[in-house]
Amino acid sequence: MVEHREPGFRYVLGRTRIDAIPRALVLEELKAAAQRFGGRRFSRHEFDDVATRCKGSTVLKHFGTWKSALEAIGVPLRPHRADRSRITDKQLLAELGRVWRACGHRPSKIEWEAAGAKYSYTTYKQRFGGWTRACLALVEHRSDAPRLTAAALAVARRAQAIPKESRRDIPLKLRLQVLSRDGFKCVLCGGPRLSTLEWSSTLIT
Repeated sequence: MVEHREPGFRYVLGRTRIDAIPRALVLEELKAAAQRFGGRRFSRHEFDDVATRCKGSTVLKHFGTWKSALEAIGVPLRPHRADRSRITDKQLLAELGRVWRACGHRPSKIEWEAAGAKYSYTTYKQRFGGWTRACLALVEHRSDAPRLTAAALAVARRAQAIPKESRRDIPLKLRLQVLSRDGFKCVLCGGPRLSTLEWSSTLIT
């Protein structure tokens, strides 16, 4: 314990929170949510929609993971797979863009969950095949509006002439780093849409 003593008084860095939500209350909320959802498994976002005395972030503080929290209810819950087909790519990318702007950079999983996003991290991974792919999809979606200039088209035609053996697949993580480094523009012509151009290994280094 960090503290400083003076005659008749001591300064203690730690304190007992009077607003702390007890574990028993959190467990009551989980059980109430399970009953409301008919004994099936439910997500953190679904819990936030129905809970009245705490939120999913508080549940995670007490139990560490959502899986552990559901197991703590003490009653087996039926498996449930949410229907994400009703959520369009446009809606997902719009929400990703909102959180990205709020963070000031590409959000991590922890930042995404702390931001109270409308859709889960897992939804993006399943829809786009991974979180990095989802972020890249947003970048290319945002860059899609401006038309390519004549110079950009010329670069694209030159890129098409690159021999097959000199091409290679660029990992998505590296591709996103290069996009960020170059301001999401082509370094040769300044064109806004990099996804229309062939990625050459000579431009990565």
